[in-house]
Amino acid sequence: MQCDKPSVRNEKKDEVMTLNTQGGGHGQLLVTKNSHLGIDCVAKPLFKHENHFYRVMSKTPLVECLPRYCGKTEYNGNEYLLIEDLTSGMTSPCIADLKLGTRSFEIGVPESKKQKQLQNMSKSTTPKYAVRIIDVSLRKDGNVVKRWDRNYGKKASLNSFIKSMHKFIPANKKEEFVAKVENVINKLSIAKEMYPGSRLYSASLLIVYDSDNNNTPMKVALIDFAHAYCDITKSGGKLDNREFDDNTLLGLRNIVHIFTNPNEIEERSN
Repeated sequence: MQCDKPSVRNEKKDEVMTLNTQGGGHGQLLVTKNSHLGIDCVAKPLFKHENHFYRVMSKTPLVECLPRYCGKTEYNGNEYLLIEDLTSGMTSPCIADLKLGTRSFEIGVPESKKQKQLQNMSKSTTPKYAVRIIDVSLRKDGNVVKRWDRNYGKKASLNSFIKSMHKFIPANKKEEFVAKVENVINKLSIAKEMYPGSRLYSASLLIVYDSDNNNTPMKVALIDFAHAYCDITKSGGKLDNREFDDNTLLGLRNIVHIFTNPNEIEERSN
């Protein structure tokens, strides 16, 4: 799924609009038609960690679990990362943004920022189960009919999280969903073997399906790599120190357990 040309410029002045389905993320997301590739793209503020992560991981099996990487562009004097818009063509995209892992900050951040982020997620399902809701929305006939937002995710208990997920994933799509999350687990495990120093701090699992068209396949992808590393040792991280674990795989496994056997849900070990 890697693009032939990693850097794409909007030479044809493609129309740029605000993404009206944005839930979480860093800064305002935009959507544009990429004339070079002929696909709709999301343009998000460029972070060096994220751009590098996409470029490196696009050469691993994990590429099939990422939105298509389409390089960089400039708009109004600012640089943006271009990735495939997974909601393109959907009339009622139902979208879940689930924050994965137990660490959301980069290596070397000030202690005050670290403690603030830990406090923000302290009452959520993140510390124990390595996953929480950032934004989940159900749509029908183009309208939002149910939404669980970031504030809900910060306070939701495990049982509340489980109930929300069962409401979001239709019964006829649960088997497909579990299979796709298991594929993400498999491909991410391979990528981590290839890059032992990789860490996906503050990454999310994006789940998208069209409630107006049951024949449209569900899309499941890893996103949000603004704080991700391909090799933490280059930034002072240590592979044998659990302080630097991301616990992303734990969060993904627990998502699977919710739909297969909730009694197998794992707690983070101290």
